[in-house]
Amino acid sequence: MSFGLNYMGSKNRIAPELIRKLPVGKRLVDLFGGGFAVAHCAALAGKWRTVLYNDVNPLVVQLVKDALAGKYDEGVFKPEFISRERFFAEKDTCGYVKWGWSFGGNGEKYCYSVESEPTKHSVHNWVVFNQKDKLVTELFGDAELPGCEIQQRYYALLRLRRERLSNGVSREHAEMLAHIRQVENLERLFRWRYIGSIRHTPLASKIEVTCADYCHYVHKTGDVVYCDIPYEGTDSEYCKGFCNQTFYEWALSRNYPVYVSSYAIDHPAAKEVWSTRLRVLSQGSAFKRYSTERLYVFNSP
Repeated sequence: MSFGLNYMGSKNRIAPELIRKLPVGKRLVDLFGGGFAVAHCAALAGKWRTVLYNDVNPLVVQLVKDALAGKYDEGVFKPEFISRERFFAEKDTCGYVKWGWSFGGNGEKYCYSVESEPTKHSVHNWVVFNQKDKLVTELFGDAELPGCEIQQRYYALLRLRRERLSNGVSREHAEMLAHIRQVENLERLFRWRYIGSIRHTPLASKIEVTCADYCHYVHKTGDVVYCDIPYEGTDSEYCKGFCNQTFYEWALSRNYPVYVSSYAIDHPAAKEVWSTRLRVLSQGSAFKRYSTERLYVFNSP
């Protein structure tokens, strides 16, 4: 199961474990909510009566609101293919483009290589709009994709791809088929639709969404405060304007526990609660890299 949007630094892979480690209370407050993974998982877990998702970035907050409202549902939204040129032209003004079409949800690099983009474009249009161009016909002949729902047609495409490879194809066709082992922008859309499905359940009334700086948070009795802050030493757009030491001072000045995720926190008041080792996604690298995710608490209960 996937939680939230695809987003750089997302806690999707460890969200269930984080939820188990955080204490019970009336409301979980996800102050640096980012891609909504922790808030999403928390709402589904039912450990707290309500969940507050907050982020300072209005673009990602609006994307979460749109997903929750069902903007990307089947029958409502048919995605156009976003080219490399369009991505760089629109990524700073459109959340759908920024996180739907960037590598690893980093919001900065286009999700497809120059070599794979034409094939991704062709199969995207076949799945979404039932348009078969010369490239698709060359790869799949007279085959048709069943159904009219995008997700159904997408998984039919993946099955058809496996069949073609198992039957033997030319080296050129094998390379093109390798490009469509996944069509990442469509898989991200399906995750956003999963978020939207919440509105058909009682969970919809349990999720609050706000857009504010962490220092404006007003604590309520029973709140469990969790902060997935920009990590020390990380160089990305997400970190601009953020000072870790200022945040630590803020956390230490609270009269309640503040739980914080990081690789490492260089502060004597931060108590490590839990850790786990994860493989790091790296574009264009053949080497496996790992990092240790840690959960700390200031003002330990």
